[in-house]
Amino acid sequence: METIRQIVQINSDRKLEINLPPNIEPGLVEVVVVVQSLNAIAPNPKQKTLDALQGLAEIRKNLPPVDAVELVRASREELEQRGQQ
Repeated sequence: METIRQIVQINSDRKLEINLPPNIEPGLVEVVVVVQSLNAIAPNPKQKTLDALQGLAEIRKNLPPVDAVELVRASREELEQRGQQ
């Protein structure tokens, strides 16, 4: 199960379009929509931080792996070349 949170503006036509991340496979799924008015509640700073961290975690899932040793080696070589100029 995947949880996707978005804050959206509902217009007078009451239509909602949701773009799903690429890790959601096509096929038959159940979608549950929970509507909570943001006009009636004050934003919770802790929840906003948690939401931001969750968003970063989702972004991180889609990043390619990085070879840290190779990255440092390439950076060192570039710095050495600059120093020799």
